[in-house]
Amino acid sequence: MHASIEDCRLLRKSEVLRICALSRSGLYAKIKAGEFPRPVQLGPRSVAWREKEIRGWIESRPPSVDNPPIGV
Repeated sequence: MHASIEDCRLLRKSEVLRICALSRSGLYAKIKAGEFPRPVQLGPRSVAWREKEIRGWIESRPPSVDNPPIGV
């Protein structure tokens, strides 16, 4: 079975920060604590994150009190 292109998409840091609403220091603190997916190395000074892993992290977050899950 081959991965779809959506499963293989890579996100640069600016996209990850925007999508996850994290600061740069918050992002790296969560990575260091093992609470956020690690990036993949693209080159000597370039990294990106797998979109599938970032979406999974977002889905794993608990719902906010202001936005309970639909049907609750």
